[in-house]
This record gives sequence, C-alpha cells and structure tokens, in this order.
Amino acid sequence: MDEFFRSEGLVDGETRAKILKAAIDEIKMNTCKLACRQVEKILRMREEFVWQIHRLNAKEVFLRCGGDANEASEKLVLVPSTNIVVRFICKENIDPKPTIGTPSSAIVVATTNN
Repeated sequence: MDEFFRSEGLVDGETRAKILKAAIDEIKMNTCKLACRQVEKILRMREEFVWQIHRLNAKEVFLRCGGDANEASEKLVLVPSTNIVVRFICKENIDPKPTIGTPSSAIVVATTNN
C-alpha cells in the first residue's frame, strides 16, 4: 500500500490501478498466511492441552442486513457461544437451546444454581 500512496500524482491512473491491485493481492496473501498460522496454533494447543474446540459459523450474519443480521447474530453466535461459556464455567451440560431473556441472565441463573 505504501507504493500506492506514494505514487499519487506521479503516475497515470492505469499504473496506479495496477499498483493498487498488487497491494491488495499482497494484503490478501498476508492475511491468508496469518489465518493459516492461527489455525495451526489453535490445533496445536487443542492437542497439547486436550481442549474441546467449538466452531461457530457466522457467515450467515455477514450475508444478511439490518434486523435480519441481528437475528442471525443472536441465533448463530450469541446464544451458542453463551451456552458454551456457561457449560465451561459450570462444568455441566446445560440445554443448548436458546434461553429466555438475555444471555447474561442465563449465566447468572446457571452459576447460581450450583
């Protein structure tokens, strides 16, 4: 990106577009490398510490807009992740179905029932 910003006013629009495309491609490549290293680290820790890893797929949230995105976020991310945390804190199986009220109230109920 540095080359792109430094080229402003020095090169024509076509050259500048090529520089921008190269910069974006480099950012994408670096992001992919970073994501792969992070996954490797997570998998290594899972094996080393015998962790149970939970995967939440939030793709649907990003594909929706407005209220639909909020609803998808709550259903696909907020409620499941809250339930995972509650089970971890309480060391017991809690019904993974959505709870009535806010997720924070589910944590309070779960932790005070021990």
